[in-house]
Amino acid sequence: MKKIGYRRICLDFHYADFAPDVLKDVNPKKMVRIWKGSHVDAVMFFLKDHWGNVYYDSDLPSSLTPRLKNVPKDLFGNILEEAKKVGLSIIGYTTVEWDENYARRFPECVRTDVHGQPVRQRGKWRYLCLNSFYADFFISQCKEMVTKYKFPAFFVDIVHMSPALDRPVCFCRYCQKKWKEEFNENLPKEFDHRSRALYLRFRDKTLNDFLRRVVKEVKKIRPEILFTHNVLTDPHQIEFDDYLIREAEPWGKDYFCNSIQSKLYRSLARGKPFEIVTARFNQLWDFTIKSEEQLTWEMATILTHKAEIMIIDQPDIKGNLFPEVYQTIKKVYRKASQIYHELSNSQVYAEIGIMCNNILLKEFPQDDPSFVAACKFLTDFHLPFDVINTEYLTLEGLKKFSLVIISNLKNISEKNIKLIQQYIQEGGKVLFTYKTGFTDELLRPYPMNKRLLSLFKSVSELNKRVVFVKTKQSINNPFVRANNGALKIERGKNQDVLGTTVLPAMEETEERWISHNIHPGIESKWPSIIRGRFGKGQFIYLSFDFFKEYSEQDLVSFLNCFWNLMKNFYKPLIFCEAPRTVEINYYLEGKNIKKITLTNGVTGKLLARTSGEELSGKETLHCNINEVVPIYNIRLSLPGRINKKVRNISKHKLKVIAKGYESIVELERLDIFDVITLRKN
Repeated sequence: MKKIGYRRICLDFHYADFAPDVLKDVNPKKMVRIWKGSHVDAVMFFLKDHWGNVYYDSDLPSSLTPRLKNVPKDLFGNILEEAKKVGLSIIGYTTVEWDENYARRFPECVRTDVHGQPVRQRGKWRYLCLNSFYADFFISQCKEMVTKYKFPAFFVDIVHMSPALDRPVCFCRYCQKKWKEEFNENLPKEFDHRSRALYLRFRDKTLNDFLRRVVKEVKKIRPEILFTHNVLTDPHQIEFDDYLIREAEPWGKDYFCNSIQSKLYRSLARGKPFEIVTARFNQLWDFTIKSEEQLTWEMATILTHKAEIMIIDQPDIKGNLFPEVYQTIKKVYRKASQIYHELSNSQVYAEIGIMCNNILLKEFPQDDPSFVAACKFLTDFHLPFDVINTEYLTLEGLKKFSLVIISNLKNISEKNIKLIQQYIQEGGKVLFTYKTGFTDELLRPYPMNKRLLSLFKSVSELNKRVVFVKTKQSINNPFVRANNGALKIERGKNQDVLGTTVLPAMEETEERWISHNIHPGIESKWPSIIRGRFGKGQFIYLSFDFFKEYSEQDLVSFLNCFWNLMKNFYKPLIFCEAPRTVEINYYLEGKNIKKITLTNGVTGKLLARTSGEELSGKETLHCNINEVVPIYNIRLSLPGRINKKVRNISKHKLKVIAKGYESIVELERLDIFDVITLRKN
């Protein structure tokens, strides 16, 4: 975004006066000088923090707008003034549901659980309820902030009421009253499918009504201001945002997080700018600094998805910035800028679409493991794919893809099921798995005959935790093992069996077993993999959670199974030979130019055991990219003839070889990232 630039810092200020000398040394001139020298375009600076402390000159009652004793009365204004002198953008930050001062003064406004206890964040900040009178106070604060100061963008944080059956639902008297008015019944203490669906409606309406009020009042005063909020829990909230934001952080454990969240939010944004947020900390607010290599890889991964970036920082307890932090940030932003400029006029090229439902948002912060696993599979094997968001599903959108993958997507609306059926009937190809289409968009179960896109005679549970799948073609393994169960299906007309279910040799109990694990028994009559025709198109169905099993087992037999299924079904037009540590994204620029981005994330080895003790908890595993192991001789196969005058930003040697109707592009060496530009003859 031209107004604020794409390289951003969030200076996190969530302090209380319990420690001595809190923010005693804050120096706006020094801070701005450091930021400006670090290739930073914009800094998000606090107007109000989670304690309720304000950092601007407020005229509201001091009891509701406390200040830290060492902080100047108008710190925000001072920062804004210094930033203006050097052309640095300042984004205004405020927090919503966490205002500990207000929560302690007005406990009746605090969100409570079913037992009447306050709902708190990890035992710390209490959540305030937006159905209480606190909402009016917050909006009065926002109006004052944008009236007193002119800044280009406004970030409103912590707007996300609890999802049903995840965190405690609010049972405060305001929510109970509003529920009664909405549905003419009492707010239930336990949720079934019906009341869960009602709760999601109730929650979305509460948040959307609140955001609509905030934006209306802010834009009335500053029509030009860019507005965004965190977090997005309902796609309809996008209408309030000028750009989208998503916190996505590997924390040394999830090296697909930034990539998958970028694709997901790009699908939601539909052309609006979107920002991915990471941190300079090595682990959650641990006040260490990631290695330059780690942060460079993260920046490269984000930018290769055409996203903008914000890095979270926090000063020391006295308010001094750490010089080492900004030395690293300066180097990282300087390196990664090349990617942003290379892709500025490019559009995503994708042959495969992975369908994603916005239950991912409604269940925040949980992810859909089957969707994530499918993204990992296609990323691992460098296939050109993008996310299809069911919120915006159209027949024309589906037809853009040669293959659509629906990975155990349980909740699909009836309208979208009809669109998928029509896509197949008109010649499309779909691969789907396990319990796809078992419920509607509000998680209400479909009858048996309507499940699995209504493509089978009957569908029922197999009631086996583990089964084995025997494929018709060789996969260099006698079976694929499914540890998460499978379904019993009866095929219909024009359907071929490509794999069958092998049941366990016997049911194990605490007193009866054969060996150390469940043993395969006799091949059953139940199909496990079906290939069928429907109208002019085709589909492949796997009765188990294929992609999730791949992500948990990491066996090459899953890849062999996939490519056997793809014979005469789908063949990629672009293909890359490279190790799985390399992530590749594909773009088009005009009719004749292809841009191919490559990022390399080689990590050290994770420790699984020590002194014979199992380290099973996720928190014990952490792995940074502290050194870059180069990858050599990467080969890309593309259709047609490519002009031999190819270029890349790394300047490592590129070579083009004509091979029949194809072109082979060889990259001699890949370090952390590269962008290759190809032109057709």
